Amino acid sequence: GADDTGGPVCCYTAEWWRRNPDAWPATSLVVAGAELAARDLQHVLNRQARGNPGLVLQRQLVAARFNAMLNPAADMGAAMDAADAFLGGLAPAGQGRGAVRGANRVRDAEAVRDLIAPLVEFNGQGCAGDPEASMTATGLSAFEAMDKALPEETLSLGALKARYR
Repeated sequence: GADDTGGPVCCYTAEWWRRNPDAWPATSLVVAGAELAARDLQHVLNRQARGNPGLVLQRQLVAARFNAMLNPAADMGAAMDAADAFLGGLAPAGQGRGAVRGANRVRDAEAVRDLIAPLVEFNGQGCAGDPEASMTATGLSAFEAMDKALPEETLSLGALKARYR
């Protein structure tokens, strides 16, 4: 149920929402200007980011939108709007069942870290009496999971060559 009294916030991680689609407060969301139906949302939550910062951000944004519906008093509008604007600059969010394409894995990682931090913090608040709410699939804290999901800049010979082509 939603809490509009300004009382304790009950938030769930993206992983929790992935595993509990029956608990979703909506069957569609607008993400980066594209309406994503339930099937698209499930794809976003199930998809492995594989170092793509845009996909990590999209997944956290979906979870934050669900959590904001449960907690209307939470002031997350600015953080969600900023994430939407960033994702809107990438290839269409609805293309390929909710895919976000075009994020440069290294260049955009730092910008995404700044956008994703408040979403991860909001989503990871948990819920009194429900320890599973703040757990991720790996058992890592929300920030450890974020750091693991986002790429680090490593230069291989191929990556170095690609920069100068």
